[in-house]
Amino acid sequence: MRLLRFAGVVVGLLCVSATVGCGGGEGGDGDAAGDRGYLYDVMHSRLDSVAWLPAPYGSLEDLLGNVRYRTDSSATAPATDLVVVGNVISVEQGRGYRAVKPGDDPARVLGDGFEVGFDDLAALWRTLHLKIRVTEVLTGDRARTGDIVTVGESINGSASTDADRAVRGFEALGRTIWFLESGSPVYAYDRSIYAVLRSGGLLAPVSEEGTIKLPLAGDVGLEQPLEAVPTLDELRAAAARPSRVVTLVERDGHWARE
Repeated sequence: MRLLRFAGVVVGLLCVSATVGCGGGEGGDGDAAGDRGYLYDVMHSRLDSVAWLPAPYGSLEDLLGNVRYRTDSSATAPATDLVVVGNVISVEQGRGYRAVKPGDDPARVLGDGFEVGFDDLAALWRTLHLKIRVTEVLTGDRARTGDIVTVGESINGSASTDADRAVRGFEALGRTIWFLESGSPVYAYDRSIYAVLRSGGLLAPVSEEGTIKLPLAGDVGLEQPLEAVPTLDELRAAAARPSRVVTLVERDGHWARE
């Protein structure tokens, strides 16, 4: 079912834009809303450079572990390995990657990047490791309430990207639902790191009233499929329902519901 996990990206799995816009700032550098706005700009500039295939799911409910997908075999698997609610408690530097050059050691190549120091000025993209304290497990048996899981995210390496402010943006997300998968090739250097679906773009902060927000859905080809965004309470109810199987067929080069 790994095809399902990565079928959304047509080109540029690790592609990033060379520049970052600094719009969306809703406040000063020390303001949480402004830091979140800056983070969304940084994420937008990366995700917008990727071409996305249609998603085989049409709602957040379809991403829960009790919805399993079948392709051309009898095996079934969910779209996620773990769906949790939690807060970012800290962010650590990951790796930096520049463009691959002839003669580079293949052992240090990941996708279209060659590993360099996180702060290397030649880095085109960088990874961050978010430490998430789990406050609730919606589906998945890989974590329990109170656990800390590590989630990877990638940002541009351009000199115009303020990595420290992007970190503050992640820390300012507040209560967020994390739709996670394991085994992402972006974090092949550490298999314990989870990735957020749709190349990190399926961020789902939750308002004080329990409404789920999807600030980057349009950047990862999900503005139409996720037209009915539920509340956290509705997602909890969906997670408690019996398991069901969705059959997928290959159509025009991507997986679609039968």
